[in-house]
Amino acid sequence: MSFSFYGCPMFVLSSKLRALKAKLKEWNWREFGDIYAKLHDSLRVREILLRDKSRVRWLALKVIGTILFFTLW
Repeated sequence: MSFSFYGCPMFVLSSKLRALKAKLKEWNWREFGDIYAKLHDSLRVREILLRDKSRVRWLALKVIGTILFFTLW
C-alpha cells in the first residue's frame, strides 16, 4: 500500500495520514465489527445472569426463612 502525494512536505504528510486513517477505519470494521453492539449484547447477558442469580438467592433465603419460622413455632 503506497500513497503518492506531491507538494509541500507538510501537505504530503497530512494527505498520507488522512489516507491512512481511512484505511485503518476500514480494517478496524472488517476485523472487529460493531464493538458497541457486541458490548451491548454482552452487558444484556450479564444483566440477565445477575437477575437470575438474585432470584435464586432470594428463593433460597425465603426457604430458609420459612423453615426457621415453622421451626420456632
